[in-house]
Amino acid sequence: MAGKNGDALGTVWGWASTEALDSQGDIISTGAVKEALGAYSRWRNVREMHEPRAIGVASHLSLMPKGLLVGADIYDKKCWDKIKRGIYKGFSVGGVVTSKRPKNFEGKTVDVITGMTIAEISVVDQPANPEAGFILVCERKE
Repeated sequence: MAGKNGDALGTVWGWASTEALDSQGDIISTGAVKEALGAYSRWRNVREMHEPRAIGVASHLSLMPKGLLVGADIYDKKCWDKIKRGIYKGFSVGGVVTSKRPKNFEGKTVDVITGMTIAEISVVDQPANPEAGFILVCERKE
């Protein structure tokens, strides 16, 4: 349920992707995100915990040297409450890896994702990327 007049309940900002090593042993290259962003920009869907239920729209997408900065307008009240309470703490990119290459990183071999599609960006309780936490939560006042 959205706010009055169908407005978003609030906007949450954070990094959806950076070149940090994630908990799955992958590094998503900024180049891969750049290539995938055009197709994702058409829909800008935001989901909850990668479930097939839209809860918002990525109203702001900025590819910066550090990675992909997202501002997501949230329309679902239950999800917004979980964000405000700190249950959901960050973003996670859902998609399909189309190419990758191995890289030696801190003494071990990891996969660098060099090609991908972005199907959705989710708000999650534990982002795989340690840098993908929310950095700003802005509630809309009626």
